[in-house]
Amino acid sequence: MSIPSELDYDAFKPNSVAVRIHRQQVSSEQGNSTITQTSTSSQEISFRIPKQANCFLDQNKTYIVANIKCTAADGDNNQLYLNRGSTSSLINRLIVEDNGSVLEQIEDYDVVASLVEDWAVPENSIAYKNNALMQSSSTPKLGEALPDAADASTINGMQIIIPLSHSSVLGTSADKMVPVYCCDLKLRIFLNSGNDALYAGDNIARNYILDNVYLYTTYVEIDANVVRDFEKASGGEYVFNTVSRRIYNNSLSANANATTSTLTIPAQFESLLSLETRLYNTTYAANNQGSRLGADYGGVSQYYYVVQGQSYPQNRCAVSTTNYAEAYMLAAECHAHVMDINYSPAINSTMFIADLGNGTTVTDAERQGSFTMSADVSEFDSNMLLTGIDTRGADSFLHVSKAGEAGIVYSVRTMATFENMFIKRIGDQARMKET
Repeated sequence: MSIPSELDYDAFKPNSVAVRIHRQQVSSEQGNSTITQTSTSSQEISFRIPKQANCFLDQNKTYIVANIKCTAADGDNNQLYLNRGSTSSLINRLIVEDNGSVLEQIEDYDVVASLVEDWAVPENSIAYKNNALMQSSSTPKLGEALPDAADASTINGMQIIIPLSHSSVLGTSADKMVPVYCCDLKLRIFLNSGNDALYAGDNIARNYILDNVYLYTTYVEIDANVVRDFEKASGGEYVFNTVSRRIYNNSLSANANATTSTLTIPAQFESLLSLETRLYNTTYAANNQGSRLGADYGGVSQYYYVVQGQSYPQNRCAVSTTNYAEAYMLAAECHAHVMDINYSPAINSTMFIADLGNGTTVTDAERQGSFTMSADVSEFDSNMLLTGIDTRGADSFLHVSKAGEAGIVYSVRTMATFENMFIKRIGDQARMKET
């Protein structure tokens, strides 16, 4: 008795391709000597991603592993913490090159990470929870205090994991494969200084040491004949869509009186998805405890709104210490469908509105300030082939009405999220095409 054709799985199942999986442990070009970061120094770590015949890089399995510890025997009361509980706070700038040409460059990588990780992932995920498997603290925004020279049990440091989740080439498009067999990729990471990367328990020097630093990658090897078929079918060109992010910097001057400011955001892309802005108290960040990622509520006690060209993507959003639900939801909408019952961002509304203040002692709640002025502009798209809006030729503007704060200057960082395209033609250097 034969099997009915509609039940014969072998007759309609998709054809599979035989593959081999290769895991790579890549040493840095600087070797595995100890890297000492003082409170003000910044050094580079670079990795040459090996070219291998018929192989594709699995973005979902690319990360850095290292040991970290502090340099001094500071004692239990003088502890250092990874900024915002994330190992991404160690990275200031990330560059990916193909054959010596810059393919991707992310300035203020730590700022990008802090915004995305607060809203896109739950606090108990590996991606957020210190980006390491070592955190056991009940306050996941802080993580564990880093080991120092006085910690005999961790004299070799605490092992940390740094996912490259915010790189368009190595992490953002986790369902895509990068054809490393025809690329000559190099990853360059510029570390943050101790002052920029770490929080302090009190007024101590913020220095740290990294050693045993390795890049881990996973390659998928496909039969050479199948690879040639891919090349023939695609005309010798690999293309995939991805999402990129860029930081734009402004400032708000000190003013004891209430002010309304208009800040220019020159985010001009074919498909802009969202704009998200945070305030950082520069006075607070300059002392021995704060850091450049200490997001501050900053007395925005009236309203804000975003203008794009001649259009108004959003109405005024009123915000104060007792009126912040709409602002919280606008920020969440940039990263998820907020009515999804499974959506669980890392911050709650209390953390969102926390005001860091200007005291000399940093409390746990103050480390959690995550106030964000956000505008999801993707819903205004008229061309469904792209999900965002075309902002080429027209800057965006953030209007913010703020309460007076004498002597306080704010650094204002806006993250633009936009669609991008990875293009690699056989024999040419890979490139990114901003869409």
